[in-house]
Amino acid sequence: MNDAIQGTVYGKNVELVNDPGFKEGQRVEVVLRPVTSEGQPVCSAAGMLAGIPGLDESIDKIQRDRKLAPYRTDSL
Repeated sequence: MNDAIQGTVYGKNVELVNDPGFKEGQRVEVVLRPVTSEGQPVCSAAGMLAGIPGLDESIDKIQRDRKLAPYRTDSL
């Protein structure tokens, strides 16, 4: 089962909107993400880039190229 159920945090407790369907005392793994008032997950800028194939390699190449670039001065 890999469902998302919304709830409200009260200290160390989370009150779920719906019954998750597990037996009482069942151990579970919980991943928490804040949601907007409209109920949509809040995405961070880094999270929006997650999963793009080749992105890490592209960023690594940009950083290497910047380190190798000669120092420039503006001639204004």
